[in-house]
Amino acid sequence: MTGEGVVLAEAAGRLRAERGRWPLLGAPGADDPPELAALKRALGGFRLEASSFRLRTGSTGTELVLGQAARITPLNGGLITLGAHPDAPLYAARPGQTGGGALILTGTAPETDVRVQVPDWRLTPGGFTAALDGAAGFNFGFARDIDVAAAGTLTSGGGRLTFRPDGCVVITAAQLAFGENDARDLSGDLCAGDGPLITVADGGWTARGRMQDAAAEVPFLATRFSDMAGPLTVRGTAAGLEMDTVVEAARVADTAQPQRFQPLDATGSASLAADVWQGRFEVSAGPHRLGRVDLKHDGRAEAGGVAFDASDLVFAEDGLQPDDVTPLTEGLIDPPVTGGAGFTGRFDWTPEGATSSGVLTVRDLDFVSPAGPVTGLNGAVAFTSLTPLITAPDQRLTAEGIQALAAVTDLNLLFELGAGSFQVSGADLDVAGGRVVIEPFDVPLDRTQPFAGTLVFENVQLGELLGGAGFGEQVGLDAVVSGRVPFTWDAEHGFRIIGGSLYAVQPGRLEIEREALSGLEAGGGGEDVPPNVVQDLAYQAMEELAFDILTAEVNSLDEGRLGVLFRIRGRHDPPERQELRLTLSELISRDFLNRELPLPSGTEIDLTLDTTLNLNQLVSDIMSLNRARRGEAEENSDEEE
Repeated sequence: MTGEGVVLAEAAGRLRAERGRWPLLGAPGADDPPELAALKRALGGFRLEASSFRLRTGSTGTELVLGQAARITPLNGGLITLGAHPDAPLYAARPGQTGGGALILTGTAPETDVRVQVPDWRLTPGGFTAALDGAAGFNFGFARDIDVAAAGTLTSGGGRLTFRPDGCVVITAAQLAFGENDARDLSGDLCAGDGPLITVADGGWTARGRMQDAAAEVPFLATRFSDMAGPLTVRGTAAGLEMDTVVEAARVADTAQPQRFQPLDATGSASLAADVWQGRFEVSAGPHRLGRVDLKHDGRAEAGGVAFDASDLVFAEDGLQPDDVTPLTEGLIDPPVTGGAGFTGRFDWTPEGATSSGVLTVRDLDFVSPAGPVTGLNGAVAFTSLTPLITAPDQRLTAEGIQALAAVTDLNLLFELGAGSFQVSGADLDVAGGRVVIEPFDVPLDRTQPFAGTLVFENVQLGELLGGAGFGEQVGLDAVVSGRVPFTWDAEHGFRIIGGSLYAVQPGRLEIEREALSGLEAGGGGEDVPPNVVQDLAYQAMEELAFDILTAEVNSLDEGRLGVLFRIRGRHDPPERQELRLTLSELISRDFLNRELPLPSGTEIDLTLDTTLNLNQLVSDIMSLNRARRGEAEENSDEEE
């Protein structure tokens, strides 16, 4: 007799069971993933050894206390220890009460590491209920290095085992192993709804809940998915793993360099049955729908593909714009852009690797470029790789016109996009009555790297270019020129022209108003002729100059300036014939030097004209002019409406 009641029996010792069995998941099946088959075998056969325990029964009830942790050894490998919780016995039952207790479960089974604290568990008429808080690391099928952390209530009864979490279950996985086509760094929360999150019954199991903040990276697509959310159901059956999910929201980001597309939104659904994944998703940029993505993957063959269809994009003012879709147009296209475009492409994969391809089409695009407004851009660009972006050779784009320094028509660009550079293999355009050809050159995609090229002028009216640069009111030039203008670009200096050379292919004219000339230096006439007289004659020479020979050397100078050195040989050719008549007395008295002297028609002129242009300011002025033109067009459009 003690103060607690009568002790009827008390025993201490050890217990060993050579073959235990808990067929919770049924027998292994031929289609089971290796890890599931191993778990079924572990539950179907294990040894139990309790090396130290104390059992006490009496009028106060029954109590089982472990002196040392019990060992559960699955026959197919691994070790699980069943330890005593510091705050309660393993099992205790009081008269008229349901027995229960507390324990700590740790150890490894095949492909599994587990640590679970059970601060309270109770027997029920049909089984048990247990509060638990634990974490597990394991592999399952194609999912590798899974880590799960959860707290909640585990209930067994009526042949069913269920788990209801207190909150959301945190899940991470290192990869989904699909050969060369892995998904990596998976994470997310799985939250239960009104029912249990996990149910195990009839040899199978079901996880049903809602995923939140799910994310994964897919390196072979160079894409990262994040902020995924929606209902998810996963079933483990004798036929294998099955899954159904609805993606109510997802963010899709490009991880390639250079970046191919802006972050996009996706919604859709996906399923898994008989080792075949299938999915369909709608992709959008903000409020603008872009297209559809279809996914299919055969798990047994480890082969599949994903197809993109955004073939009907429409760009409109106050609507979808190219920079909503891709950053590749930055600095090249100034909104608003109007016209159509489309992209279709696909990734296909096998255990040996992945391939990708696609076609970009543009249809009657109108936009403003740094060179001026572009109208009627058309073409189709075939890609042989999407990671990285690589095109087939000799891709072609055409444009009806560019409103630059002069009207440019019939632009024809032949190019190839490689893994590291944009290769222009041919470009020509009709400009100012002639033709400009761009010789083949490569532009590195790394914008910190320099490049060089050459413009070839063929019978181009130089006067139209000067007029477009804002000199038309003060400078009249009729000069049809040909020549070569090499250029370079680097991050420090920008564009520079080195050793450019142009020459007139036919006689022409130069007319420069005096107001356009400053710092004029003229020589000739001897020491006795005042400088102002020579300067005035030089002004007249450039006001009405017909030339037979004109050359121009073009070179970049410091601070964004462009130097042009003209050498012109011709004659003074005013509209009305001029003569210089002097009387004998004027010659003797030299009074003629005090009046304006007409330069005689036909006076031969050998002119060197060294001039500079502020190229940076000129480009800025042209872009401002283009913006003003666009603004005027928009105002006129508003007035018409």
